[in-house]
Order: sequence, then C-alpha cells, then structure tokens
Amino acid sequence: MQEVDPVHRESLCLGDVVISRFLSGIGAITLCISFLYLLVVFSSRSSFEIEEQLASPNKKYIATYYVAMKSGVTGWCKQRVAVSPEKIPFSVETEQSIHHHYLFTATCGAEIRLEWESNKLLVVYYSTLEHMFLSMSKTDILGEVEVVYKNIT
Repeated sequence: MQEVDPVHRESLCLGDVVISRFLSGIGAITLCISFLYLLVVFSSRSSFEIEEQLASPNKKYIATYYVAMKSGVTGWCKQRVAVSPEKIPFSVETEQSIHHHYLFTATCGAEIRLEWESNKLLVVYYSTLEHMFLSMSKTDILGEVEVVYKNIT
C-alpha cells in the first residue's frame, strides 16, 4: 500500500469538502425552486364574476356573460358567454365541471353586449382589441340556440 504524503492528503480532504459543499448547494437550490413553484401554484386563485344574465323572449334559455380570472404569476382573464336552459340555471360549479360549456370567449377588456333576436337566436356584440384571443361557437352545448356574432369596432 502506497503512503500519501501530507500535502496530497490535505488536498484530498479539501476536495471532499468542495464536493460536499457543491452538492449541498445544489440541494438548497433545488429546495428553493421547489418551494417557489409550490408557492406560485397554490397562491393563484380563480374567480368568476357574472356581469349580465339575459332571458330569451320565451324565458326558456338564459344567456350569461361572465368574467373568469386566475391570479398569480400564470394569471389570465377571459370574458365568456354561456347559454343554459331555464330549468338548469347557470352556476360556476357547472361551468367549471363542464369544459367548454361556454360558447364565446374573449380577452378581458373587450366590450360585450347580449341581445336575443328571437327565442332561439342570440346575438353577441363584441369589440376587438389589439392582441386579442377570441373563440366562438355557432350553437349552445345542446345545439338548441343559434348564436350570431357582430363586431362593434
């Protein structure tokens, strides 16, 4: 077995310390990043605010214009319109459980107006913004109400 001289023995120990500190630093950074990620994910809140509800002329359908928001770092804000039968009133819980139940989505900041032209024909008036997201369906989720869109800008 070969003896290690004292100078090299000290550098080997110093190398172990450097590696140990490096690995501790990586662990600390990983822990901090994980904590920040969880903070962002769990600190963001969703909210829904009904702006307008409008019954069809025969009162069989209700058009609901609402704002859906999520705060936090990954936050967003959308204006949406949904149509529901009078027997099944609009609720945030239903809207959250049925993805894409809404028939119109626009970036927040646009002007939105609703008008029933007949018992089964809803007109959605909207203004456009620069860099705007729009999504439109021609009918409600049941296929009973026709929807027409009119740009007012």
